[in-house]
Amino acid sequence: MNKIKIILPLFFSCIMIKTLKAQDMQFIDTSFVREIQNIRKLYVKKKEYKKGIEYTDKLLTYYKKHGVKKKIEKEYSRKAFYFLKYGEIDSSYVYYTKAVNIYKEHKDSVNVVDMLKELAVIESNNELYYKSDSTAIEALKYSKN
Repeated sequence: MNKIKIILPLFFSCIMIKTLKAQDMQFIDTSFVREIQNIRKLYVKKKEYKKGIEYTDKLLTYYKKHGVKKKIEKEYSRKAFYFLKYGEIDSSYVYYTKAVNIYKEHKDSVNVVDMLKELAVIESNNELYYKSDSTAIEALKYSKN
């Protein structure tokens, strides 16, 4: 009986902490996230980028559901990279643009510059030289910040 008196308050305090974190929309099931990341990593190592995109989508869905914006921007940039490696340049461009917009919202100039550089390279490779130049100039402006 004494053990129950000790364990019960601990149990309820754990539930309370979990509930509070869930209310803050910052509760993340780290074991689920880690498992998906590890599976994705295996596919990417084998250069199976389509599967990498599939598992990135699972993480994006999870992060959107739990309102974890900091993770969403990173997953957009990963997804853009995997599309680039897979050869789907248009999709890559779309996701790099999404990542740039969220990084701008968070005033993360280092990552804005990195994503703009990737966009400029894609534009240049597709012979959009004026667009590429303006994107590169925008990246330079952010690099001053």
